[in-house]
Amino acid sequence: MLCYGALVWWPRAKQKTTALQLEHVQRMACLSVTGAMRTTPTAALETMLCLAPLNHYIEEAAIRTSLRLHSLGIWNKQGRITKHTRILTEAFNRIPLLRIDCDRMGTKEIHI
Repeated sequence: MLCYGALVWWPRAKQKTTALQLEHVQRMACLSVTGAMRTTPTAALETMLCLAPLNHYIEEAAIRTSLRLHSLGIWNKQGRITKHTRILTEAFNRIPLLRIDCDRMGTKEIHI
């Protein structure tokens, strides 16, 4: 629920204040799930529950969404690059293999 629309607001998750707020939310959830003492470090709770920091997860969700839209051919390539649309370019620069076309096959109706 928290990551809904991550493609639009992911740049905000990189800001320190937002990252701290997201860390606080995740910490509260981790403490609730584990029943750990409140002095337990957040990194230890995240490791124990196999969770990535929430700001990294939001960026990952935005990358996955942009790749899906790109592979479906509905990613706007001609428009101006804004903060939230540069995620695909950043992902391509970090991981060049993402530029490879997917094996998606188009649907075709056969009339007999």
